[in-house]
Parts: sequence; C-alpha cells; structure tokens
Amino acid sequence: MARPLRLDYPGALHHVMSRGNDGIPIFRDDTDRRKFLSLLERTITRFRWTLHDWSLMTNHFHLSVETAEANLSDGMHWLLGTYAGWFNRRHKRRGHLYQDRFKNCLVDKETYLLTLARYIVLNPVKAGIVARPEDYEWSSYRARAGYEPAPSWLTLGTVQSLFAPRPEEAERAYRTFIDESMSDPRDLAEIWIRQLYLGSPAWIERVQSLIDQSERSEEALRGQVHPGRPELGDVMEAVAQTFDTTSEAMRESRGTLARRVTAYLAFEDGLIPLSRIARALGVTSAGGISDLAARCRTELAGDGDLRELVEAARGRMKRRPPPFLFPAQNPPITARRYHRATVQNRR
Repeated sequence: MARPLRLDYPGALHHVMSRGNDGIPIFRDDTDRRKFLSLLERTITRFRWTLHDWSLMTNHFHLSVETAEANLSDGMHWLLGTYAGWFNRRHKRRGHLYQDRFKNCLVDKETYLLTLARYIVLNPVKAGIVARPEDYEWSSYRARAGYEPAPSWLTLGTVQSLFAPRPEEAERAYRTFIDESMSDPRDLAEIWIRQLYLGSPAWIERVQSLIDQSERSEEALRGQVHPGRPELGDVMEAVAQTFDTTSEAMRESRGTLARRVTAYLAFEDGLIPLSRIARALGVTSAGGISDLAARCRTELAGDGDLRELVEAARGRMKRRPPPFLFPAQNPPITARRYHRATVQNRR
C-alpha cells in the first residue's frame, strides 16, 4: 500500500509528533533531552525552519514548525535519524526507536496557532507529570512566559504579537491565556486525532488546491524540490574561487581546508546527499563526508577567519538558501590571506 501524501508547502505551519516504538521512552534522562534539542537547533538552522513551540515528553514529543521551503520531511528525516543513531549507541540498543513515521497535521496559522501553542505546552499537565506548565523544564512555556531567557532557535514574536505589542505585556497575557485553558474540560488531543488539516473549510480548500497544483513525481528535478538551494557544482565552483584552486584539484587533494568547506556547504546549505558529495570529492564513503562536514563545523565555532571565508564562498554561489544572511564581501575574499599552522588530517 502506498504511503499517504506528506502535506507541505512553503510557509506551512505543522503540528509534528513522533512516538517511541511500542510506547518505549525516547528520552530516558536529561542528557537525551539536551542532545535532542541540540539536534533540533541544527535542524532549524539547516532547513530554515521557524519553531514556535515544543514539548519533550517521555515517549514522544510535539513541535509547532513553520517550513519556509516545504522541506518538513527532509528535516525530520535528518533529525530523527541522527538522534536515533546517537540514542542507540549511547544506550547500547538496536532496532527501531520510533513508532511508524512521524505524524504531522497542517494548521491554519491565522486561526489555530494559539490553539496549537496551548495544546503543546499543556501536554505535561494533561499527562499528570506536573501541576502547572512552569514546573516543567522541557517545553517552550517557561521561555514564552518570561520565566527564563529564550534560546535563539525559538521564535517568540509571532505568538507574542497576538497578545500585546510589548514583550512584558504579551508574557502576562500569555500566562493568563494558558491559566484559563487549564480549566477547559475538553481533551484537546481530540482535535488532532486522524486529521491531516486543522483549519476552516475555506482554508482547507485553498491548501488542498495549492498542494494539488504542486504535485510532482519522484523523478522531479532537484531544483524543484529544493528551490533556491545551491547545486553541488555551484558549491564546488564557489569554494574553488574562494580558495584559489579548481574543482579537479580539490578532488585530487587530501586533508585540505577547501575539501572540508565544500563538504560542509554542500551538506548544510545545499541539502545534497552525502553519497553524491562523496563521489564528487573522491571520498570512499558517505561517512567520510559526514566527518569532513563535522570537522569544518567544529572549526567554524572558534575560527573567525574561517567563518569569513565560508561567508565569502556563500556570496559567490549563484543559488543561495533563503534567507541569505551572508552577503558577498567587497573586495572578494580569497584564501590567500588565510594561513593555518595546524597539522591537517588526510582523507
């Protein structure tokens, strides 16, 4: 039997949930939760998502996600797959971590954004884990209600704007809204069960029409699947120009910074499969490319000169992931002024 169509379009708001296989815990302790949130942060950055609300339970989680590029499936595949591999290694287990595919419901942002926000943060209360939402550490409630600073990857403004123009006033109004919702006898979970959409009939009709018009085959061109994302050739050309080299030289060389930057940009910005990057760079395995990209990511965290070079390479790309936050430098930066003293590993 064919899988149901995964509904998505640019600017869509999703309620996303995934549960442990046969109800098993997917978060055994706070270390698991922190790891999942760190991977969620990377997913939000890499796939250009907007996260409005979240809650981590014991055997499942809830997210309120807005996708600018209609790439929910790609992002969730990376997030869940990466976390499952880490979880199984840490806890020395094998087998599936999740029950079936993740579930998502398209939500009418104009009408039901607050309903979704309320439902997600009240999950720990409805489950009897805590008496009040501020007592639960692993949800977006405390940051949204003003009890603690919000992480950079959580978007507060959209929901806050529905309450008041000033953050302090919005936080008070939000707390009142949640308090009033706690006395609501309805089981909010009933809203989501077996539904693909949550919205008005007119909105559902418009969304279905939009999706019908954008249907594509599995053989669709990659540019249609990831519009605005750079192609592999575009990444390699931009990096070659920045590092005063050629694509052929990067393929033949080993242990060079240019190869690591290419792997990083192709994977993070281009969303290009690791196996395809490996073939282009002459690396024997997809895992080798993952290692190169991970090493570059680590170096970027503490090397301002390298960040400048990566931004320069991004500026040379013909197609850039929206929003493009790295304008081309003037005059253009190249690697001539970049010198490294560390010993470089060969691959």
